[in-house]
Amino acid sequence: MVIRGEIFDSRGQIKKFLLGLQLENVENYKQQFQEIFGYQQYPLHVYTYEYWRAREKIAERFIKHGLSNYLSKIEPIDTVLDLACGGAFFGRNIVQSFDVSEFWCIDINPLQLDMAQKLNLELTHVDTYEVQLNLGKDSLPFSSNSIDIAIMINSIYYLENSRKLKLFKEVGRCIRPSGMFIFSIENSLYWRNTHPYFPSVPCFWLYPKKIAEKILSRKGFSEKLPKFDLFFHESAPNYLRLLRKAKAKKTTIFLTNTLEYDKMLADHESFPFPNNSPIEVTINSQKRKIIKYFNIFQHRSFGDKIYSKFAKCMIYLKLRRLAFLTAPRIVFLVQF
Repeated sequence: MVIRGEIFDSRGQIKKFLLGLQLENVENYKQQFQEIFGYQQYPLHVYTYEYWRAREKIAERFIKHGLSNYLSKIEPIDTVLDLACGGAFFGRNIVQSFDVSEFWCIDINPLQLDMAQKLNLELTHVDTYEVQLNLGKDSLPFSSNSIDIAIMINSIYYLENSRKLKLFKEVGRCIRPSGMFIFSIENSLYWRNTHPYFPSVPCFWLYPKKIAEKILSRKGFSEKLPKFDLFFHESAPNYLRLLRKAKAKKTTIFLTNTLEYDKMLADHESFPFPNNSPIEVTINSQKRKIIKYFNIFQHRSFGDKIYSKFAKCMIYLKLRRLAFLTAPRIVFLVQF
């Protein structure tokens, strides 16, 4: 474990790179990251600046509209932990919205941590820490009951089940009883994958690995493959099983469109959710509001339209839980 405590004074440079620099190709992207940071390693994802701008917008929208009602019930919010933080967009939005004194960012990739550190310089009223460790293998460097909010968005599925379980137990040890662990998944029960690097084929994550790799190579995605195994996507019931093993006291399944892109990105295969106002629902929400959420899939691909009809049928048949458990992207709100 390495706690990265260096102070950088080039926030303007990285901000320009992340939010305003047009990249012509992948090689140019690698070269510019190496020039800025001095590393021979580039980020696990090879994305353009368009992606980073979209991520910042999504994070702001998700925290403001998707989570604000839940976060406002947690008192006090003193320490925030962003796991597999990347640029720490999500955790930083929480810190900016509440009177937080400590902000911890954890990632395995030193380049991502440098990115987070530079962007965290705007948090002048908060003590920020960037920690490099391997989640699900290394223990979290916190005492018991010391974290108010832990968040892990769009990254839990990079860990195999044994590591997911260890991480859940570690978070359960560190989180305060009044606190909350928030993480999102891409559901393997959904009819097609939602990961931007892969084609929208049915049940993609259930394919044998060799078949999946052959599909990818034919689609021309071989140069964009991340440097880790992506075949640890699981179903929502499996996450609930792991949380029970980790002795979670309460788990809320939460669906929102605020984690989705509102326009097509150049390096993404996933369909966007255009021109939609924020919608957030739980199983206990009004039926009309839940139907409104699943209606948004009617404006996407043919498979999404089929799924929309299926989900709404389940709701009308009073099988809400089934509709929720098959949703493409699910947010878990967990208390230990």
